Amino acid sequence: MSVERRTIHASCVEIRGQGVLIRGGSGAGKTSLLVELVDRGAGFVADDSVVITRDSDHRLWAAPSEATEGLIGTSPFEVEAVKDRFPGVKTVLATRIGLCVQLEAEETLDPELILADAPRLYLKRGALSLMADLCESAIDRITV
Repeated sequence: MSVERRTIHASCVEIRGQGVLIRGGSGAGKTSLLVELVDRGAGFVADDSVVITRDSDHRLWAAPSEATEGLIGTSPFEVEAVKDRFPGVKTVLATRIGLCVQLEAEETLDPELILADAPRLYLKRGALSLMADLCESAIDRITV
């Protein structure tokens, strides 16, 4: 049984039972989009550092890294417990990845080969409410 595992710079939430991995460079808006989705009821998985695992059935899973589990970046230099920021938030220890959202990147860019076959949504920075709507719509289309 072979298992592939990588830790990547990303954020992750769970919407309707599906993991939504949010990727992008520093300052692209990963945490801002995560906050918008959590405000809408998404489960919190991880901010800033996500462990991606491909299991023996080739399914992709996301989980928080040990270093950042339960934490959210509130500014470039501050971190706090997600339960303090969002008292009623549902935290998720692992979720199957249903969608990979790529912020501010070219569609051909994919340095993480472990994610090569994950469904993608490429977003340019815009109104967070619209970006969140697009993420939720994509999950609805994938899970139908």
